[in-house]
Amino acid sequence: MSAPLLAFEGLSVAFRRHGPWLEAVSGVDLHVAPGETVGLVGESGCGKSTLAMAALGYLPDNARIPRGRVCLEGEDLATLSPAALQHRRGNRIAVVYQNPATALNPALTIGRQITEIFEHQQAQSPAEARHAAERLLEQVRIADPTRLLDAYPYQISGGMQQRVVIAMALAGSPDLLVLDEPTTALDASIQAEILALFETLRAELGLAMLFISHDLAVVRSVCDRVAVMYAGEIVESAPVAELFAQPRHPYTASLIDCIPAGKAHREQGRLAWIPGNPPALGERPAGWAFVPRRPYAREPCARPFSFKHLSPRNAPSLSR
Repeated sequence: MSAPLLAFEGLSVAFRRHGPWLEAVSGVDLHVAPGETVGLVGESGCGKSTLAMAALGYLPDNARIPRGRVCLEGEDLATLSPAALQHRRGNRIAVVYQNPATALNPALTIGRQITEIFEHQQAQSPAEARHAAERLLEQVRIADPTRLLDAYPYQISGGMQQRVVIAMALAGSPDLLVLDEPTTALDASIQAEILALFETLRAELGLAMLFISHDLAVVRSVCDRVAVMYAGEIVESAPVAELFAQPRHPYTASLIDCIPAGKAHREQGRLAWIPGNPPALGERPAGWAFVPRRPYAREPCARPFSFKHLSPRNAPSLSR
């Protein structure tokens, strides 16, 4: 197996405002291999975006990594200088955010926002940068790139804005894209187009992707492996077909039941739901963090345990 492009090794991330340090991510082990798409799923507040920011070295000043490390192509990001880290962003790893409208500067034309990447990172002349920007927009399947370069973000649709953001992420020819809810703000038809574009770019460029999403149906269609995150921990990780066919953790099973075509919907004609919310920082219960939200929990569930390395043969029953 190839060495991973991105590896979280026992990573914990803590935040502090005025009181003690509180862990938002705890002991995460996860990797993304070259050319692989790994899905990261879980509800809001489970730590997915914190993990994404750690992968990019974008943690705020009130955050620290008390344990573990993040490695990009074998390099521990914490050991890199600010200049070296900045060079890795864009040239080795890039990000596509949830809302393209907030990722683009409304005061600059699309062309200016793309060409400055080539001028700054590759020292190209304005004419060379504009030509490179046109080629990049063609790569993300924009039909009339010359016209679009002179438009402002507010003059184009949300789907077109997201294509521009994807083009900007590709400008440095990265090996890995971090996709943080990249289709959530789009309607269903545009979402399908963007997902198809990711698949095309992956095939053409050999990109690896860390795909963060709430939408399990989307993750099921585009990912090779899926990691399920709850209360700052990876509670289960498996190849996508295996995870959906035989979930081992009650939280995973509950998330799958919430899909309109899930087991509860098929057998009982209803949509399932998970009561309550993930625990807030500093409020994680002992043992399995999901116990307070599981309708049927036994006493052993209150003791510390991990499903991450169980095989289906010895995994506990999920019967309710």
